[in-house]
Amino acid sequence: MRGGLSFARLMGAIALTVTVSFTAFAPGGCKKREAAKTEAVKKEGPASGIGEPAIPFKVKTFDGGEFDLEGMKGSVVVVNFFASWCGPCKVEAPGLQSAYSAFKDSGVVFIGVAIDDTEKGAKEFIKNYGITFPAAIDDTGEIARAYKLFGVPDTFIIGRDGRFIFSHMGDISEEELVKEIKKAL
Repeated sequence: MRGGLSFARLMGAIALTVTVSFTAFAPGGCKKREAAKTEAVKKEGPASGIGEPAIPFKVKTFDGGEFDLEGMKGSVVVVNFFASWCGPCKVEAPGLQSAYSAFKDSGVVFIGVAIDDTEKGAKEFIKNYGITFPAAIDDTGEIARAYKLFGVPDTFIIGRDGRFIFSHMGDISEEELVKEIKKAL
């Protein structure tokens, strides 16, 4: 066919468009703004399986402190990865804050980690949703890579022994989070 697309190329373009459209609106969380890489397709769950040691990380929190996961052994830790531009992150934010308020005096530590975001955007998100638990930004992407994230939100609960006991991809309801925290205690 001169000057036009062959039928096979046209069908391939349509298939690609449908795949990209489906991926962009698939349930379970926001994809990073950049195209999902091959590693993301190979992801089989959290960075380590349930029962495996959590991958330690240190971040400077927006309030000027430092969060060191390794130093949290003995506490139940909820790690929530989010982004200010993520719709499901906005949906789950009030429930996360409510769960934090309910468990902060019970030895449960929360940390929010913004990925694929700006500091300004993450701080605005925290302010807009009244988040009072510590939060930081993974400005290098190192934590996101270590935890094999390719979308947000993503929530992990780490037991007192420093091992993964729960993970949830996509927005988590307050009820589910509370149920899993109670199991961890």
